[in-house]
Amino acid sequence: MHPSRSKTLVSLAATSALILGGLAFAVPANAAPVSASAVAAAATEPEAVTLTAQQTTDVNAISAASDTVNQSFDATSAVQAGASETAVADAAAVLSTGGWTVTGAVDASASVASQKVVAAAAACAGSNGYQGYFFPIGSQFASDSCNTTKIIAAVGLGIAGAGVVTAALVLIGVTAAAAPVAGLVTAIIAFGAAALVTCQAFSSNGAILINLGGAPTASCWGQ
Repeated sequence: MHPSRSKTLVSLAATSALILGGLAFAVPANAAPVSASAVAAAATEPEAVTLTAQQTTDVNAISAASDTVNQSFDATSAVQAGASETAVADAAAVLSTGGWTVTGAVDASASVASQKVVAAAAACAGSNGYQGYFFPIGSQFASDSCNTTKIIAAVGLGIAGAGVVTAALVLIGVTAAAAPVAGLVTAIIAFGAAALVTCQAFSSNGAILINLGGAPTASCWGQ
């Protein structure tokens, strides 16, 4: 993160910081205008999100089977680690559209929900990847315009789409190497699609930066 952006978010009293209902958005100087309806939608308090035992296993297994360096997903390894076949099929569908190689057997069909996430984006702008850990905002991840749209669509599925959310986050470098994945998945689901849409609206190219696991537990702004 550039020092100026870090200072902007830490200094919440600065004019470039916007606090909505407990959700923090650091607004770049060149931010595009955001509609009043989008601001109102993002201002709602997030509800607590809890994964089931199987969803937690799905999230951790999908993350562990994802090689972000070589951009490959080992479906067999994810199943052997306890992930459900549907969750693995969903992850494979989402990751393959991000240019990833899927190895191993995928014995189930991707859900309709994951197919909608796959179809959510086309031409891409911006960058992807883990940016590092910054106090107090937590682990920061860059998300290009395509992956941002996929993440918004996945988060819109709610808790039922935890495996799809995990795959969408893996595309931007969210793995266990950065932080416990299950906690990051629940944080962004609680944060909500409307808040992410607001952050995307602040971006000149549709790409955003997502901060997870800090204070607040989720925050973002436009690239």
